[in-house]
Amino acid sequence: MGKRIRKGRFFVFWALCFVVLAGLTASVASAAEITINPIKDTTIYQGVDPVTGENFEVNSCGAGIDLFFGVTNDNLLRRALLQFDVAGSLPQNATIRSVTLTVNVNRSGDNVDAPATLLPLSRDWGEGIVDCSGNRGGGVGAPAYPGDATWLDAMFQQVLWTNPGGDFGPVSATASIPIRGDGSWTSDAPGNGGMLSDVENWYLGLAQNYGWIIIGDETRASTTRRISSRETGGLVQPRLTIIFDAPGLEECCLPDGGCSLEVDQASCEAKGGIFNPNPDFTETCTLPDPPYSVCPQPTGACCNADESCSDTIERATCEATGGIF
Repeated sequence: MGKRIRKGRFFVFWALCFVVLAGLTASVASAAEITINPIKDTTIYQGVDPVTGENFEVNSCGAGIDLFFGVTNDNLLRRALLQFDVAGSLPQNATIRSVTLTVNVNRSGDNVDAPATLLPLSRDWGEGIVDCSGNRGGGVGAPAYPGDATWLDAMFQQVLWTNPGGDFGPVSATASIPIRGDGSWTSDAPGNGGMLSDVENWYLGLAQNYGWIIIGDETRASTTRRISSRETGGLVQPRLTIIFDAPGLEECCLPDGGCSLEVDQASCEAKGGIFNPNPDFTETCTLPDPPYSVCPQPTGACCNADESCSDTIERATCEATGGIF
């Protein structure tokens, strides 16, 4: 009797494991990813020039190629504002799994990585057309036009911030931003769940989407980060990556023989892929090791396990025999 009970428990244990693994597989198989750029961004500037007396707090730079956040060498604050069209970029009935905001730092005030926070803005603001890029590297802005965001105004000469320096909610995410190169905030990091909630609420219409304000390390001087703005274009502009599940996704066969689930043909072709070549494989497309039959495999040279080389061989055949494609 005792042995039968143990066998029964053993069977139940493995049955439960199978159910859990099946659930994980289904979750992985339905995930898709999009990356979007801001629809507007700008910098707001605090303080007065100690030499010329210029009031930076009525300056803006919505059309400049850079954004700034942190503290200058003169102990003046800089904050960056940016907004993404989340609701217009995702399909209906999507479930958002994680989000990552990446910025590219091209100049820093010191040589030490520094923390920076994302906070959701609680008031609409204006980007404007002022380009201050030629005015001391953009770090002080240029006189604002009506409707531009400044340190004092959400929209210059039209709407004041309730609090100079921007109106915003609690911290959504914190990250250490390097002195140069890419830095990012991700909702997967401990304590950054608010970032995911922001994007979910913007997508579902549960909160007004006014974007985020980036506040750097304001506890000491020389922590300024200069990052590329959306006007720079290309891969260095700010980018928000969203991983999500949604019904109706189709697979995209990529040039390297792999595949991903995409929202539409344009998203697939932007990666150089072929859209929806075989809808029967949608469920297995994004598994960690999808069957090689899912997508056409590239052919090329293979370094075999015996150190010989083969030409014009499929990647699947090469790797199946221990070779390096």
